[in-house]
Amino acid sequence: GSGAALQLTADLRNFGVFVPQLPGPAQIQATLLEPNSAQKFMAAFAGPGLSANAKGAFAEGGDQVTLTARLSSLNRFDPGLSGGATMEALLTALRTVPSGTVRLSTDTGAQSTLSGRFNPQNQTADIAATGTLPLALAGPFVGPRALSGDASFDMRLVGPPALSALSGQVAVTNARLFDPAAGLTISGLTATANLRNGRAGVSANGTANEGIVDLSGSVGLLAPFRTDLTLSATDLMFALQSILQTRVRTELRIQGAFDGELSVGGSVDLFDTEVRIPDTGLGGATPIPDIDHKGAAPSVLQTQERAGLSSAKEAEGNLETGPVVPLNIQINARDPIFVRGRGLDAAFEGALRLGGTVAQPN
Repeated sequence: GSGAALQLTADLRNFGVFVPQLPGPAQIQATLLEPNSAQKFMAAFAGPGLSANAKGAFAEGGDQVTLTARLSSLNRFDPGLSGGATMEALLTALRTVPSGTVRLSTDTGAQSTLSGRFNPQNQTADIAATGTLPLALAGPFVGPRALSGDASFDMRLVGPPALSALSGQVAVTNARLFDPAAGLTISGLTATANLRNGRAGVSANGTANEGIVDLSGSVGLLAPFRTDLTLSATDLMFALQSILQTRVRTELRIQGAFDGELSVGGSVDLFDTEVRIPDTGLGGATPIPDIDHKGAAPSVLQTQERAGLSSAKEAEGNLETGPVVPLNIQINARDPIFVRGRGLDAAFEGALRLGGTVAQPN
């Protein structure tokens, strides 16, 4: 009848089956009403650290749905995040030209708004996104690197849903990036990306290992992803345990497209370089590990094969399978390179050119 109602209750033993970060029991309750010509519904979800409510009406005069959700603790998804998050959404005209507004806020002050509409008739959209988000949300994508700070954005998509229709700016201020594999920490990181016509103009700079790192140029967001980037570093300190220490000044340029035309060239200047031979740790009964010969000449491969080294055939087959990225990097010792330890005290000068490709340098 006109006042008929349908009620549904579902109990879940472990919501972690669907979202591993939220293990535990959960319950869903829903009610569907049919007063007059409009269908109305209400729904609620209560789970481990997550709650949500929805209500709406579907009628000939228009549809309207409101949603609210609350996540009690963001560190369930990344240890670098603190506090909780709240989402509020209003959606209308779902069966004609859907439009709506979604707002997201966190306990630490980050706020974001997504609003606009999508026309299914001609498959076009007019959607705007503004706000700030914590960079720690990128943790699952950049790990084991750690990224902290906030990113602000002001973006708009007008036309068919595609990167070519996206424009706007993403900015990062006073962020921090830690790369444990490279032993590199970039602090005071400031970056800007301006998107337009399928390209992103980028600029970034920060302080790293007592030096300054700067990146500028543009990146194509559409195939063939044509790129032109310049990476420079000034007074960048590099140390390898207690064996090597040097100060680096470099300027490298990455140019071309990712369909096989990409190349890396430039210069690396070394200052105040010292190599220390440790008093212990050289020699002993430890066997020499397998050595991978990069870009070995045919005569070297033949000698390895005659010697019965299994790595010889592997080296022959160690060919690049992805895009070939040529290298043309000049490495200069601007100061003498001192080698000290075990009675040795020597100084060397000179330069070398690093060629070949990224996979097979020589």
